[in-house]
Amino acid sequence: MNSCTRLIVLLALALLLLGCKDSVSPAVRAAEQFNRELDKAILELQTHADNWEAIIRGLTNQIPATISKTVREDLSILASRAASAGGRTLQCQTDFFAARGLRGLQIIRARLDPAYQMPVPNPKICEVSPPSISLASTEQERDVYLSGYDLSATRTQLRVLLINSSGEARPADGLLVVNSDYQATLTLRELQAVEKAVNVKTRQVRIETTNGVFLAAVVVNRPGPATNVIPVILGRKTIYPTNTHGDNELATRGGPTKATASARLELRNNNTELWLVTSMWVKEQQGDGTEASKTTEEPVHRCAERTHISRIIKGSNWDSGEKTVTHFEVPTVDNPTANLVKHAEMYIDHDRDDIGAYTRTEFIFNPVEIETIQTPE
Repeated sequence: MNSCTRLIVLLALALLLLGCKDSVSPAVRAAEQFNRELDKAILELQTHADNWEAIIRGLTNQIPATISKTVREDLSILASRAASAGGRTLQCQTDFFAARGLRGLQIIRARLDPAYQMPVPNPKICEVSPPSISLASTEQERDVYLSGYDLSATRTQLRVLLINSSGEARPADGLLVVNSDYQATLTLRELQAVEKAVNVKTRQVRIETTNGVFLAAVVVNRPGPATNVIPVILGRKTIYPTNTHGDNELATRGGPTKATASARLELRNNNTELWLVTSMWVKEQQGDGTEASKTTEEPVHRCAERTHISRIIKGSNWDSGEKTVTHFEVPTVDNPTANLVKHAEMYIDHDRDDIGAYTRTEFIFNPVEIETIQTPE
């Protein structure tokens, strides 16, 4: 091929290429440019979620006239959502609205380009009402309403876990009902029956994806065991000390004698019994130093089956303190405001009588109050 022929062929090819370029219509070029803007907006939403309103509104200003009416309407809806959400308190977090906008743009992109690969949506839950339930409430009050996005599209990716006080989780089926892409109901009316089946006492109901992404949680308040306030009437009691040293007489002929008395309450047998403990002690300070003492213990209340005493409300310990007395003296102690002992009198050996015949302490008790509580199974 001579040089002239080669020149003719090259000119023909150049003209052919120029003709192909001119065959691309302005509408196609506009669509391709808009696709690039869509890709850019999608990327920006993924990296700058807090600026989602401006990104979507900015995209609506770049819609070519040749874009289909359906796409125009979809973008208009997204922009109106942004406008209605701005300037007021949002129920959902910004990332939720951004995710909704992102999904909308991805759907539009797929309509414009069938080859576009739609990402798998991520479910969102932004509102839980109420955030907690009580097992003491009626069954109708145990329904929990969830608001979110992409719920029905991903219902097979959602699971419910029952969490106990130790953080252990048990899967539970049948508690989550997905009503729409935006609404779901956590039905906890039969929670106790489900708990029995999976052997757990729930403190929290958690909703997450099957790959472990947390979505929402509901606190479960379990009613505490029943309590009851019980009065215990103690009435009167007399205690006689017995000889421990000396001649069994406190015949001091006017000499001093020391004496003490006390009363207290004790919880015993795993707090299922209330005991009254009283005591008296006397000692001659002259002569042979005769000494006597006595402590008595007796149950004054026993709890019913599966209950125990949680606390003593009224009935604090009482102690007379050491008293120094002379012959024929009777120390009297009044405690009108004391919780346990209202009145006490100590009688000391009289006219050379044996200790056991006369020496004693007489108690008058105030009513005692205790709180009982049902023992957990």
